[in-house]
Amino acid sequence: MIAFPYQLTIPSQGISQNVPDSAGLVKFLQVESSFFSELSTLLAPNIVLGNMGFGNPQVQDRASRAFNQMLKEIKEDKFQSFENYVVSARDLRVLIGQGRIGQQIKLLSNSGDTSKQQARWMTYILCADWSDGGNADIQLLSAFRAAFAANPVTQAYGDLVSSMEAVRQASTAVEISENAKRELEEFIRQKTEVFDRLEQLYRTKLTLDEPALTWAKIAQRKTTVWAWWLAAFAILVAIPILLAVANWSAIADAVGKLTAGANGTFSIAGLATITVPALLYAWLLKNVSRIFIQNLNLADDAAHRRSLALTYMGLLQDEKHPASDQDRAIILNALFRPIPSQTADEGPPSGVIDLIRNK
Repeated sequence: MIAFPYQLTIPSQGISQNVPDSAGLVKFLQVESSFFSELSTLLAPNIVLGNMGFGNPQVQDRASRAFNQMLKEIKEDKFQSFENYVVSARDLRVLIGQGRIGQQIKLLSNSGDTSKQQARWMTYILCADWSDGGNADIQLLSAFRAAFAANPVTQAYGDLVSSMEAVRQASTAVEISENAKRELEEFIRQKTEVFDRLEQLYRTKLTLDEPALTWAKIAQRKTTVWAWWLAAFAILVAIPILLAVANWSAIADAVGKLTAGANGTFSIAGLATITVPALLYAWLLKNVSRIFIQNLNLADDAAHRRSLALTYMGLLQDEKHPASDQDRAIILNALFRPIPSQTADEGPPSGVIDLIRNK
């Protein structure tokens, strides 16, 4: 008893077919019966060899009776004849028309006389169960079957389904390999583009973004420095003013005593005693203010260079409006210009004569 769905697999004849139900099995057997009916003309002549007639094995008639018997039993839910049929087919004693060998015989039967002869003999040899008992089989076909079974080529029929599956899997593997190759090439192309963009971005960061950050730090640092020097300048200016306001009377008396001469005249020495420290203090304020101005200029210069670097990077990244060589030259010249010049300062005055001479 067979169970549905039934997998009809006969590797030796190259067939693997799924039979869902008894109706599908009936259809399969009807197709097989039609196959042998189509070969009736091919199998009609008697076997003649060496001017001797060996009769006709009557393969087509016996096949028709066998299929009718199987179809009759299937209607009664009996499958013994079909199971025997499958066993014979696996032993190459019954030809499966829908298998690879059966299709090859059908192809040969529609070709020239020599091919038809090959198809006829292959059918006789592979249908032993449907020709046993005939004169031709007794006298001749049994010998041919023995030779066929002993031929190494027969072993090639051993697993046609596996061979077909191997070919299918090989074709599938080749297709998958080609797809994987294309996907790999596309992956490599995309990643190459990504690496190129990363390299370009790295070089841009290295050559421009990093200097921009450096100039931003310099601008911040110089801003802090000039703020401290400005505070120092303000303190130095405020200290004498506050002291003068707080001690104005004492300071005025001291100045009057120093500048008054012995006979009520004006004392140059006393004036020098007052002016030289005052001028030294003024020179100190001047240098403090100069340092403040220098750091202020450097901070402004660094901020300006940072703006130029960012502008240059923006022009490089604007694909719709690319910068010309002239634009790049202008920005690069401004970007790498010399730092603001710092004027040299003279030292403090050494005496009243130097003061008068400088004035």
